[in-house]
Amino acid sequence: MIECANGAYYTGYTVNLARRFRQHLDGTANVKYTRSNPPVRLARCWRLYDTVGTALKVESAIKRGGTAAKRRLLADPGAIEPFVATRLGQSVTIETFDACAVEEAARDLAPEDVKTADDPFATAPPR
Repeated sequence: MIECANGAYYTGYTVNLARRFRQHLDGTANVKYTRSNPPVRLARCWRLYDTVGTALKVESAIKRGGTAAKRRLLADPGAIEPFVATRLGQSVTIETFDACAVEEAARDLAPEDVKTADDPFATAPPR
């Protein structure tokens, strides 16, 4: 979840957090919302241990939950698993990632490396 300049939280799915956040920062993410409402910080991120299809369902559930659900998940990132289990009717293993470390890695990416950068968190243990 990205906190935007207007105070709203943008939710999205990616396979490479650092690269995607950098694209949002640069305005090259092909997302109209974050171009109009620039990112302030990476507020929260999770790693989901399931399929891409499930990840997209989780993204959709968070978006449908609205601002109240997003604020609850920001305050208690561990609440994501029960939230997803209730919304999707299935158990999914999800772990919280250190948003500050991901944001730092994104800001350290050189502009010419953004499109080809490997995910520095692909094998990192979640926190």
